[in-house]
Amino acid sequence: MNWIFAPPTPDARERRNAKEFGATTNSGLAAGSGLRTRFPHRVTMQAFLVFLMTFGHFLGAADMDRDVQGNIYVVDRAANMVVEFSPTGDSIHAVSGFGNGNLQFDEPVAICASRGNDVYVADLNNHRIQRFNRTLDYVSTIYTREDPDERKRIGYPRDVVVTRQGDLLVIDGENRRVAKVNVLGQVERSFGDIKAGLGTLVDPQRIEVDESDNAYVLDRGRVVKFDPFGNFVAQFPLSATGPLAIAASQDTMTVSYEHEHDIALLSLPEFAPVITYSVEGAPVTAVFMGDRIIALEAGRVAVYSIPKEMRPR
Repeated sequence: MNWIFAPPTPDARERRNAKEFGATTNSGLAAGSGLRTRFPHRVTMQAFLVFLMTFGHFLGAADMDRDVQGNIYVVDRAANMVVEFSPTGDSIHAVSGFGNGNLQFDEPVAICASRGNDVYVADLNNHRIQRFNRTLDYVSTIYTREDPDERKRIGYPRDVVVTRQGDLLVIDGENRRVAKVNVLGQVERSFGDIKAGLGTLVDPQRIEVDESDNAYVLDRGRVVKFDPFGNFVAQFPLSATGPLAIAASQDTMTVSYEHEHDIALLSLPEFAPVITYSVEGAPVTAVFMGDRIIALEAGRVAVYSIPKEMRPR
């Protein structure tokens, strides 16, 4: 994808009929006042977003993902609940309840629905990954915390993604590493541990993969990149305030800054900053869809339109 921008001139009717929010870009355009430094040595400028709609009501939303049909899944950590919404924001399926049964959770903190026909939920305090189908019917559970081989143990899983090969990459919060789980539910190997050198993870929170199965881990004050075999490739420093989440969509990654109400877009695999949008609520995470951004904000999902002149093409 080539990132090309025209001078920002939002349609006058959009300005009158919808709420606008600031954005910043490193394209070099004079697009309003206020310079920001989000990434080291990267200076950005201001532009616009257009608010469209909201849906859902959550007690403590922790993560969100979108499947290939456009349905949106949200995990509510405080309510021990997973909800599926249609592309228009209608609630169509849900599973909830506190406990350790097959349809129960003890603080679900992450969800992956963007690849294949399955939905995976990181069930933090139950130390497991639960697998559902697209209508949230229970399929299976991955639990290895009591495995005799400590190299295969996963405790307090913080995030989960699926590779092109169908393997899972799980943030093992207890052991501060990434565990690779094969299609049979077996832990094959781990990476990012103390033997990884510059790739040693300090406080891993989120993980994403690009179209080549390179892994990007949100660690303390940085994003760490690993190749498909778990070898350290590079690290990218982030701002001192630190982001809350990362999310990948094809060759674009979003980085959400909850406290500053910002969502940054970066191009993959080089992790190059492209544009940063400011949104109304505090973004927990966000999904980039080309012409719009879907943001999970505190107690709701918000949808924003990106004006044509500020979209990649």
